[in-house]
Amino acid sequence: MFNKKNLTAYYFIDQIDESTISTISKFNNISLIYLNQNDLSLNIEDLTNIKKFCNKNNIKFYVTDNIRLAIKIKANGIYLTKNYSGMLHNFNHKKEFLILGGVHNQLEYYKKNIQNCKKIFLSPIFYNKKYSINKILGVVKFKLISKDWKKEAIPLSGINQRNIKKAILANKTLIAFRSWK
Repeated sequence: MFNKKNLTAYYFIDQIDESTISTISKFNNISLIYLNQNDLSLNIEDLTNIKKFCNKNNIKFYVTDNIRLAIKIKANGIYLTKNYSGMLHNFNHKKEFLILGGVHNQLEYYKKNIQNCKKIFLSPIFYNKKYSINKILGVVKFKLISKDWKKEAIPLSGINQRNIKKAILANKTLIAFRSWK
């Protein structure tokens, strides 16, 4: 299928269930990014259970757009969406705390660079229901947009079992996805 040894995957989740565990088991090196769709339903106990699961299985865990929550549950870092407008350039919590950022174009990349993101997720690389067909980058545009970036670009959005080999052409060691069908 593909070389899982050298591949690092980032998997966006909102809960741990049997489907998530099944997906996680397919990868040797995977990190989970908690993507809470609705802050009103945020349950610290559920989030703590996900963090315990990650610790038990040696999986890195990141929280989306909530620096206080990431520190409170001792996450490995934070994922900043394009909507996050806070500044983290002077943020110095701990050495292992990684700041990740999600972008859709070059302008957003510059904003994430100012926010001191160490890795940048560029989407949408493939079709999914969230984006119209004319917004899809594909592998060639992905490489063209990110070729001069000083941060490593990670393909995101629409990656599944059928097109993972194409995603690996965009970045041979890193991919990110939201669902795995």
